[in-house]
This record gives sequence, C-alpha cells and structure tokens, in this order.
Amino acid sequence: AYQRFKEGRETWENLLNTCRDITRMTSVYERDIGIKTKQRIQRLLAAFPYLLHHHIQPRCLDHDQCEEIRDTPHALVLNEPRSIHRGQRKSKKTS
Repeated sequence: AYQRFKEGRETWENLLNTCRDITRMTSVYERDIGIKTKQRIQRLLAAFPYLLHHHIQPRCLDHDQCEEIRDTPHALVLNEPRSIHRGQRKSKKTS
C-alpha cells in the first residue's frame, strides 16, 4: 500500500513540476506568443492540477464552495469572453 502511495505522490510531484516548467517557458517566449496568450496558458496550467484533483475526487469542491470563490480576486478565470461568429466564413471566389 505504501508503494502505491509513494508512486502516486511522485507522479503528482512530476505533474506539478512540469506545469511549473511550462509556465516558465511561456515567459521565455512571451515576445513570440504575446502577453494575452502567455497569461491564458499560465492560468490554464495553474488550474490543471486542481481540475485533475476534482476529476479524480469529484467532491473536493462542492457547489457552495465554488460559489463562494467565484467573484473573489483569487478565483481563476479560465475563459475570456469572446464573441462567436457563426456562419460568417469567407467564401472562396472561383473565377
């Protein structure tokens, strides 16, 4: 039992370290990808371990806890509002 716990702990640490490494890499390539993209990647990477934990143990955050942190400065914003343009594809002109 301890061996499985140890393996799980090592896997979790590797996951966190990989997320941190990728976050640092976004700072290196900020000029190429832009600040908005960098911030979005960093927010998604920060949220990933929490979302994975919630996926593994679905009751780690209940609905009331989510509502409490929704509009606080510490809430993670995962999606920026974007307008959706449906059906407005540019058609190719044929001669």
